[in-house]
Amino acid sequence: MNLKTLGEKVRMYRNLKGYSQEGLAKTAGISQSQVSFIEKNKNKKKCDEVIVKKICKALQITEDELQNFGEIKNEIYGGVINDLNKKDSDLLDKVLKDEKSMINLLNTIELLSKIIASYKIKLEECEHKKK
Repeated sequence: MNLKTLGEKVRMYRNLKGYSQEGLAKTAGISQSQVSFIEKNKNKKKCDEVIVKKICKALQITEDELQNFGEIKNEIYGGVINDLNKKDSDLLDKVLKDEKSMINLLNTIELLSKIIASYKIKLEECEHKKK
């Protein structure tokens, strides 16, 4: 497996699954620097198959799915991503991260509104007891 291709595929799967490099590394039982090196193509030699297997297990994908990611991207994005250049790919990564951040923000807002509602009920109960 070509490491450059592997690095791009790992990064895209990691983003699609909502992992940070650190989160993927922890789940895979490898170091964050190993994930970074793979994604940034720092080591042009072939990647250790044990590391690839750990990454695939953490991402809940098979090695074949990782190798054939271009075909899967076509299914997911209707063939559009294959035409993206490096800059567009980085923009997509940012959009995916921003989408995850937005979902986290919405979940936090929902939780805060539940907490506020709970305190409002308690406050009303206290007001009612005073009467």
